[in-house]
Amino acid sequence: MSALQIDIGSEKDVERCYSIFRRSVLELTLNDYTAAEREAWVGEALDRPKWVARMSGNLVLLARLDDQIVGFAELKKTTLLDMMYVDPDYVNRGVGAALLAAVESAAIARGGERLTAFFSKTARPYFEARGFKIRWGNQVERNGEMLTNFLMVKNLRE
Repeated sequence: MSALQIDIGSEKDVERCYSIFRRSVLELTLNDYTAAEREAWVGEALDRPKWVARMSGNLVLLARLDDQIVGFAELKKTTLLDMMYVDPDYVNRGVGAALLAAVESAAIARGGERLTAFFSKTARPYFEARGFKIRWGNQVERNGEMLTNFLMVKNLRE
């Protein structure tokens, strides 16, 4: 296996990023969300135009191993970590840590002083262990289901 590489995503990566998103939600959040909540979260199918718009309007960082995308993160504007997902087959292999480090570097390079994100119940402990602090709990409606997440912030200048 080669070294993990981080690069910038583009429209051609939409299908793989969506697949990672879908698998991550459906497979990694079993203990925190019901089947109905997980299905509502991922939606029925890939809305390609929506995902293309997201990827072209934000900084999307890809984690690659052996030229295969194994994770991605999306930085919106200067400091909003809007999405970060790792292929379930590559969890606990440093992919998330590498993506987070790259996002933090990009936010700092853009003049950001803090990184903000809404993290799921599943992701919360991971990000708390990496310096994020909870500001408040939140409920968001997705396809008829109310999902709990947490607004969390990390100071990048400490």
